[in-house]
Amino acid sequence: MNKNIHRIKAGITNVYLVENGENSILIDAGNKNKAHKILKKIRKVGLKPDSIAAIIITHTHYDHVGSLPELKQLTNAKVIAHSADEESLKAGFTDLPEGTNSLFRFIVGLGRKFLKTHGSFTPSEPDILINEKYDLKDFDLDAFIIPTPGHTAGSVSLIINREHAFIGDTAFNIKGRSLYPPFANDEKALKRSWETLLNTGVKHFWPGHGKKFSREKFSKNYRKVDPKLH
Repeated sequence: MNKNIHRIKAGITNVYLVENGENSILIDAGNKNKAHKILKKIRKVGLKPDSIAAIIITHTHYDHVGSLPELKQLTNAKVIAHSADEESLKAGFTDLPEGTNSLFRFIVGLGRKFLKTHGSFTPSEPDILINEKYDLKDFDLDAFIIPTPGHTAGSVSLIINREHAFIGDTAFNIKGRSLYPPFANDEKALKRSWETLLNTGVKHFWPGHGKKFSREKFSKNYRKVDPKLH
């Protein structure tokens, strides 16, 4: 499966293409004006735009859904998102999440004061809304989506073959930093989502920011999370 997973840098965010013939999928849609770059990669691996059967949105921040309307139109893919994100996806706005330390709390405060439209994006309509485990057998995949709230209430992760997890911003892998996200609206829920992901037994984790990382690295970072976050 590894050779069928392609990481596409779409602005500041990763988009992932999972090759699966006429049931190929995209995870997230990157920043705005990145549809051309994503489609170029789709064609480069030998697929056509209409080979994309689904676009799974890990959460509705502007850098993960910026090119969604264009990609949806060009691929005719089904957009799958958590029900908690339905209104924000339709409205084209999700507020900045809370910072998880003093520096990022300060950054969020400045952003909310001076960049009030920073969370804006072009609205889009979801096709499939989930609020619990969702099996992708209809897409001919041994895969399922699970809610992993914390970064946002509607955050989800995709598990493929119980080996690969695409986790959006549930963890970051920025060089020189902890995997712990700099932003999260509910840190207790986030820690529970880390537990959920580790309990899947998955070996490889693919974040929205940075390169994939191992289960060992995830476990090590989990043990460092504040024990008060229960």
